[in-house]
Amino acid sequence: QYHIFDYVSRLPTVERMLRLTEMFKSVSDIYGVALVPTFVTRSELDADRHHLQFKSLGYEGTMYRCPTSPYAIVGEHPRKDNRVSWLLKRKDWLDLDAIIVQVLAGEDSFSSTMGSFELEYNGLRFKAGSGPTHSERAEYWKLRHKMPGLRVKIQYETLSDNGTPLKPVII
Repeated sequence: QYHIFDYVSRLPTVERMLRLTEMFKSVSDIYGVALVPTFVTRSELDADRHHLQFKSLGYEGTMYRCPTSPYAIVGEHPRKDNRVSWLLKRKDWLDLDAIIVQVLAGEDSFSSTMGSFELEYNGLRFKAGSGPTHSERAEYWKLRHKMPGLRVKIQYETLSDNGTPLKPVII
């Protein structure tokens, strides 16, 4: 099944959701697509209840959108990373302590610094590079020969089928 939660348009969120709801009345059974439910959230309790519902349905998390805002179209607002004030993504994170196997060199803007750590957890190896600042990367690179065997805490969304953390972030 293919799950749809929005579409690119300059229309306000509430109007896009109404149009998607109408569209799905006729196509969902035919094409194997599903419309992700949308709720009005009026309190923190509502937000928590909806988030738990989305997690129980197998979704990664919840997206909170301002009902009067357009879709965040790349290039139509100042931030290059396409982050906007009218959209908030909520995901639950897990964390663990992994052992540093080695410090790997960075590339491009991270050349001459640490790019990522090769880590080991429960006998499985994986890499993590997100999280450190440029100055922290430079310091880790200077200390790279002393770091194997040390522990590092990472956050991650879930474990992969083979047991390694997905989207690990060094904290």
